[in-house]
Amino acid sequence: MMTQKTLFLSLLLILCGNWASAQKKQKDNKVIQWLSFAQLEKAMQQNPRYILIEVETDWCVYCKMLDKATLSKRKVTKVINEYFYAVKLNAEHPQKIRFGGQVYPFMTQGNNQGIQGLTLALKAKSYPTLVVLSPDYQVIHRHNGYIKAKKLAPILEFLGAEAYKTQSWKDFINTYKKKGKNRGK
Repeated sequence: MMTQKTLFLSLLLILCGNWASAQKKQKDNKVIQWLSFAQLEKAMQQNPRYILIEVETDWCVYCKMLDKATLSKRKVTKVINEYFYAVKLNAEHPQKIRFGGQVYPFMTQGNNQGIQGLTLALKAKSYPTLVVLSPDYQVIHRHNGYIKAKKLAPILEFLGAEAYKTQSWKDFINTYKKKGKNRGK
Protein backbone atom coordinates (compact mmCIF):
# COMPACT_ATOMS: atom_id res chain seq x y z
CA MET A 1 0.00 0.00 0.00
CA MET A 2 2.84 2.36 0.89
CA THR A 3 4.58 1.78 -2.45
CA GLN A 4 1.36 2.60 -4.34
CA LYS A 5 1.11 5.93 -2.50
CA THR A 6 4.78 6.63 -3.16
CA LEU A 7 4.36 5.75 -6.83
CA PHE A 8 1.23 7.90 -7.08
CA LEU A 9 2.93 10.88 -5.42
CA SER A 10 6.00 10.48 -7.65
CA LEU A 11 3.84 10.46 -10.78
CA LEU A 12 1.90 13.46 -9.51
CA LEU A 13 5.12 15.41 -8.93
CA ILE A 14 6.42 14.53 -12.40
CA LEU A 15 3.16 15.63 -14.03
CA CYS A 16 3.11 18.87 -12.05
CA GLY A 17 6.73 19.54 -13.02
CA ASN A 18 5.98 18.94 -16.71
CA TRP A 19 2.90 21.16 -16.52
CA ALA A 20 4.90 23.95 -14.85
CA SER A 21 7.62 23.62 -17.48
CA ALA A 22 5.03 23.82 -20.28
CA GLN A 23 3.46 26.89 -18.64
CA LYS A 24 6.85 28.59 -18.38
CA LYS A 25 7.63 27.85 -22.04
CA GLN A 26 4.21 29.19 -23.05
CA LYS A 27 4.77 32.30 -20.93
CA ASP A 28 8.26 32.79 -22.41
CA ASN A 29 6.74 32.96 -25.91
CA LYS A 30 4.37 35.77 -24.91
CA VAL A 31 7.18 38.28 -24.49
CA ILE A 32 10.35 38.74 -26.52
CA GLN A 33 13.44 37.88 -24.50
CA TRP A 34 15.36 41.13 -25.20
CA LEU A 35 19.08 41.13 -24.43
CA SER A 36 21.55 43.93 -23.87
CA PHE A 37 24.58 44.07 -26.16
CA ALA A 38 26.74 42.75 -23.30
CA GLN A 39 24.37 39.79 -22.81
CA LEU A 40 24.34 39.21 -26.56
CA GLU A 41 28.15 39.00 -26.69
CA LYS A 42 28.17 36.32 -23.98
CA ALA A 43 25.27 34.40 -25.53
CA MET A 44 26.91 34.40 -28.98
CA GLN A 45 30.12 32.95 -27.50
CA GLN A 46 28.19 30.11 -25.84
CA ASN A 47 25.54 29.38 -28.47
CA PRO A 48 25.64 31.34 -31.76
CA ARG A 49 22.22 32.15 -33.26
CA TYR A 50 20.65 34.60 -35.65
CA ILE A 51 20.37 38.13 -34.29
CA LEU A 52 17.42 40.51 -34.63
CA ILE A 53 18.20 44.15 -33.93
CA GLU A 54 15.41 46.70 -33.65
CA VAL A 55 16.89 50.12 -34.38
CA GLU A 56 14.71 52.79 -32.78
CA THR A 57 14.69 56.19 -31.09
CA ASP A 58 12.85 57.52 -28.05
CA TRP A 59 10.78 59.96 -30.12
CA CYS A 60 9.76 57.55 -32.91
CA VAL A 61 5.98 56.99 -33.01
CA TYR A 62 6.23 54.10 -35.48
CA CYS A 63 8.81 52.40 -33.23
CA LYS A 64 6.30 52.42 -30.39
CA MET A 65 3.62 51.11 -32.78
CA LEU A 66 5.94 48.31 -33.89
CA ASP A 67 6.53 47.31 -30.27
CA LYS A 68 2.85 47.44 -29.29
CA ALA A 69 1.07 46.16 -32.39
CA THR A 70 3.61 43.84 -34.02
CA LEU A 71 6.34 42.65 -31.69
CA SER A 72 3.81 41.82 -28.98
CA LYS A 73 1.87 39.35 -31.14
CA ARG A 74 2.33 35.74 -30.10
CA LYS A 75 3.16 34.45 -33.61
CA VAL A 76 6.00 37.00 -33.79
CA THR A 77 7.33 36.55 -30.25
CA LYS A 78 7.31 32.77 -30.67
CA VAL A 79 9.44 32.90 -33.83
CA ILE A 80 11.83 35.48 -32.39
CA ASN A 81 12.37 33.56 -29.15
CA GLU A 82 12.84 30.30 -31.05
CA TYR A 83 15.42 31.42 -33.62
CA PHE A 84 16.92 34.77 -32.61
CA TYR A 85 18.72 36.75 -29.99
CA ALA A 86 16.80 40.03 -29.93
CA VAL A 87 18.40 43.38 -29.10
CA LYS A 88 17.08 46.94 -29.17
CA LEU A 89 19.41 49.66 -30.41
CA ASN A 90 18.58 53.26 -29.61
CA ALA A 91 20.05 55.08 -32.61
CA GLU A 92 20.77 58.10 -30.41
CA HIS A 93 22.38 56.15 -27.54
CA PRO A 94 25.38 58.26 -26.44
CA GLN A 95 27.56 55.37 -25.22
CA LYS A 96 30.01 53.09 -27.00
CA ILE A 97 28.60 49.71 -28.00
CA ARG A 98 30.65 46.54 -28.32
CA PHE A 99 29.19 44.28 -31.00
CA GLY A 100 30.65 41.50 -33.12
CA GLY A 101 34.19 42.11 -31.89
CA GLN A 102 34.11 45.83 -32.70
CA VAL A 103 33.42 48.97 -30.71
CA TYR A 104 30.97 51.50 -32.14
CA PRO A 105 31.21 55.03 -30.73
CA PHE A 106 28.54 57.69 -30.51
CA MET A 107 29.14 60.22 -33.26
CA THR A 108 28.19 63.80 -32.44
CA GLN A 109 26.54 65.86 -35.13
CA GLY A 110 26.32 69.26 -33.41
CA ASN A 111 23.59 70.88 -31.30
CA ASN A 112 23.78 68.08 -28.69
CA GLN A 113 22.70 65.57 -31.31
CA GLY A 114 24.36 62.53 -32.73
CA ILE A 115 24.00 58.98 -33.87
CA GLN A 116 25.24 55.66 -32.55
CA GLY A 117 27.93 54.31 -34.88
CA LEU A 118 26.33 50.86 -35.05
CA THR A 119 23.23 52.47 -36.55
CA LEU A 120 25.33 53.63 -39.50
CA ALA A 121 27.12 50.28 -39.79
CA LEU A 122 23.75 48.51 -39.99
CA LYS A 123 22.59 51.04 -42.64
CA ALA A 124 19.46 51.89 -40.68
CA LYS A 125 18.26 54.93 -42.59
CA SER A 126 14.87 55.31 -40.91
CA TYR A 127 13.15 54.27 -37.73
CA PRO A 128 12.20 51.68 -36.88
CA THR A 129 14.54 49.40 -38.79
CA LEU A 130 14.68 45.66 -38.16
CA VAL A 131 18.00 44.06 -39.05
CA VAL A 132 18.57 40.30 -39.14
CA LEU A 133 22.14 39.06 -38.91
CA SER A 134 23.47 35.55 -39.36
CA PRO A 135 25.39 33.88 -36.52
CA ASP A 136 28.60 35.18 -38.15
CA TYR A 137 27.29 38.78 -37.95
CA GLN A 138 26.44 39.19 -41.65
CA VAL A 139 23.34 41.25 -42.46
CA ILE A 140 20.91 38.96 -44.28
CA HIS A 141 17.78 41.12 -44.10
CA ARG A 142 16.84 44.70 -43.35
CA HIS A 143 13.36 46.15 -43.10
CA ASN A 144 12.97 49.92 -42.81
CA GLY A 145 9.75 51.22 -41.30
CA TYR A 146 6.69 49.76 -39.65
CA ILE A 147 5.52 46.25 -40.54
CA LYS A 148 2.46 44.28 -39.43
CA ALA A 149 2.76 40.98 -37.55
CA LYS A 150 1.14 38.94 -40.32
CA LYS A 151 3.89 40.08 -42.71
CA LEU A 152 6.79 39.96 -40.24
CA ALA A 153 6.19 36.47 -38.79
CA PRO A 154 6.74 34.58 -42.08
CA ILE A 155 9.82 36.66 -42.93
CA LEU A 156 11.39 35.82 -39.58
CA GLU A 157 10.43 32.14 -39.91
CA PHE A 158 11.94 32.06 -43.43
CA LEU A 159 15.22 33.48 -42.14
CA GLY A 160 15.43 31.90 -38.68
CA ALA A 161 14.55 28.38 -39.83
CA GLU A 162 17.11 28.84 -42.63
CA ALA A 163 14.51 28.10 -45.29
CA TYR A 164 16.12 30.88 -47.36
CA LYS A 165 19.07 28.53 -47.93
CA THR A 166 17.01 25.82 -49.64
CA GLN A 167 13.91 27.39 -51.17
CA SER A 168 12.59 30.53 -52.77
CA TRP A 169 10.49 33.03 -50.85
CA LYS A 170 7.54 32.24 -53.14
CA ASP A 171 7.67 28.50 -52.37
CA PHE A 172 8.12 29.15 -48.67
CA ILE A 173 5.23 31.60 -48.37
CA ASN A 174 2.87 29.26 -50.24
CA THR A 175 3.71 26.45 -47.79
CA TYR A 176 3.49 28.84 -44.83
CA LYS A 177 0.01 30.01 -45.87
CA LYS A 178 -1.20 26.42 -46.31
CA LYS A 179 0.06 25.50 -42.82
CA GLY A 180 -1.79 28.50 -41.40
CA LYS A 181 -5.06 27.45 -43.04
CA ASN A 182 -4.67 23.88 -41.79
CA ARG A 183 -4.02 25.09 -38.22
CA GLY A 184 -7.41 26.77 -38.17
CA LYS A 185 -9.28 23.53 -38.99
